[in-house]
Amino acid sequence: MLEVDFLRNLLITLTLASFALGAAGRGAPKSTVSQMPDGFLSNNVYTNDAFGVKYEIPGGWNATPDPKGEVELDYAHPNGIANQCTKILLSLKAPQKVEGRFASFASIVAIDPRCIADADFPQSVQDKEKIDRATDKIIKVFKNTPYLSPYGVKIIALPVHGQMLLWFTGALTINAIEGHPAPKKEPLVVHTTIMVSESKGYWIAMAYVLDDSGEEAVKARMAASGIEPPPSSE
Repeated sequence: MLEVDFLRNLLITLTLASFALGAAGRGAPKSTVSQMPDGFLSNNVYTNDAFGVKYEIPGGWNATPDPKGEVELDYAHPNGIANQCTKILLSLKAPQKVEGRFASFASIVAIDPRCIADADFPQSVQDKEKIDRATDKIIKVFKNTPYLSPYGVKIIALPVHGQMLLWFTGALTINAIEGHPAPKKEPLVVHTTIMVSESKGYWIAMAYVLDDSGEEAVKARMAASGIEPPPSSE
């Protein structure tokens, strides 16, 4: 589902050549990333040359490029770094709900590293200190969003086609508490995945919340590209 210059042939075709939503009404933004050019959707492919991103939409999925209005990563903290230091490039949603109660969704997000304490992105698996610092910053960006499991994540750093990828996986159970409205009360496990690498001075994140079949599809795409996925998040 994703291919990047540094992740060539990864997932479905997101290519990267090398995220402060508009803050109107919320005070001056800490970053100018929200002022970067918007991308466009054509023939089921999203392109944003400013960030070096090209992404082929999964078959049947609904996609919204450069979503505006109520779309933001962290609704509870509108002035937090999740909103002020990022730009959502693309929002996606699966066409069908699992058991009538959950539909996988995803976002491509550009993060301005200068807005999150100017951390450097690691260039190799030997950059232990940079890996630790970058993963800490990414967790701070996503910790109040649906894309990071509140029950902990596995983190793996791996080289992909000459570039570094930071990969966060987790899982959580939904619709398992009595009294919550749902077609079924049985627990449903969903998987959280965030994959981050660097492009044109920004950190580009592909963030998913997936059902079992969606997670397997992501892993299958990676395996087809010769990339070994991390262990299961369950």
